[in-house]
Amino acid sequence: MSDTFRVNELYGNAGSERLHARGVPHAFIQWKGTDVCMDFYCPCDEEGGGHFDGMFAYVVECPRCHRRWEMAWYVLARESMEGGWNHDSAKMLSDD
Repeated sequence: MSDTFRVNELYGNAGSERLHARGVPHAFIQWKGTDVCMDFYCPCDEEGGGHFDGMFAYVVECPRCHRRWEMAWYVLARESMEGGWNHDSAKMLSDD
């Protein structure tokens, strides 16, 4: 199974429903062209795929293999444990 298929399986048009059905904590991101500092890891290189600081990173290109990657609308989440980094500054989500 290709890496592209795995990513599409998780993040395709029905990505949220698939992640929810699997019980995977995640968030939907509405890209608004905001500034980002990103370390991107491409499967072509164990060392990573490059770094980007700037705006409008909807699609990035690996400097090594030149494959282009769309940034997904979903972000995987991990549980914050007491005493962990920034645990006490959590933002309360609305339920509407």
